[in-house]
Amino acid sequence: MIDKLTIQNFQSHKHSELEFHPGVNAIIGKSDSGKSSILRALYWICFNRPGGFDFIRHREERSQVILESQDSPMIRRIKGNKQNEYTLAWDNDTQVYKAMGSDVPDHVRSILNISSINMQKQMDPPFLLSQTSGQVGKYLNEITNLSLIDSSLSNIKKTFNEEKRNLQTIKNQKEELEQDLKNYENLDEFESQLKTVKKKQRRLEDHKEQVERLENLIAKYNRNKKIVSSFNWLDEIDLTLIEEKQSKLYELRSQKSILESKIDLYQNKKNSIQKLEEELNNLEEQFHNEMPDICPLCEQEIKK
Repeated sequence: MIDKLTIQNFQSHKHSELEFHPGVNAIIGKSDSGKSSILRALYWICFNRPGGFDFIRHREERSQVILESQDSPMIRRIKGNKQNEYTLAWDNDTQVYKAMGSDVPDHVRSILNISSINMQKQMDPPFLLSQTSGQVGKYLNEITNLSLIDSSLSNIKKTFNEEKRNLQTIKNQKEELEQDLKNYENLDEFESQLKTVKKKQRRLEDHKEQVERLENLIAKYNRNKKIVSSFNWLDEIDLTLIEEKQSKLYELRSQKSILESKIDLYQNKKNSIQKLEEELNNLEEQFHNEMPDICPLCEQEIKK
């Protein structure tokens, strides 16, 4: 219950104090004596309406309205060019609320415990009689706290929609993961290609060993060739020796022919090795390009 209302510099009121009593209180006065301003001041402190500064008394810097009650702290509303605040005052404590915009601070609203249902302005139509059924239902909901059901249903619907969106997001993520898995369907084929590459690599190593042996034979041939060239003096030896040397020469020529065949074989092998190296490099490059850094099956790093 409001025990006392103090109005300062609000519209026509310079300083007015009204003390209320239990039950019905009537405010009587002549026209333009400030009766409606009392209700406006009460409405202003309860709902922070109207906004702006038009209600401040002419030539005054600020307006102030104070509500006092035995069971609640004193509530003061002040507004001016340099001050805009609500104040709650107890016996030994004061709490000030600033920068609240067009709203009433929650603590002040809970102490007032007044809604628009409790206020009837002078020019308002008869309460509920001129309202639509929906507006009447809204008032009744507020009075009986049925609005809690509407709020709960609204929260349930909001939660349901959020979970529905989350479910759709999860489905989309699942589809994306399934699509990504398709990129790893050829892992078996890659493994087979890797085995093929390893086999060709071993063959390449074998060919390199053969090339090394052929190069040794060529070096031996060149040494023998130098040896043969050092026997020019054989022309001065008798025929028997010549025949012997000739026989040996035939043998050397035979070896030379064999060596030349092996040289040709070496060259062919070398060309084959070069082709295999090119093919191996291409397969390795294709393998590194298509194989990911992390194995999707064991999630271990793949050493390349």
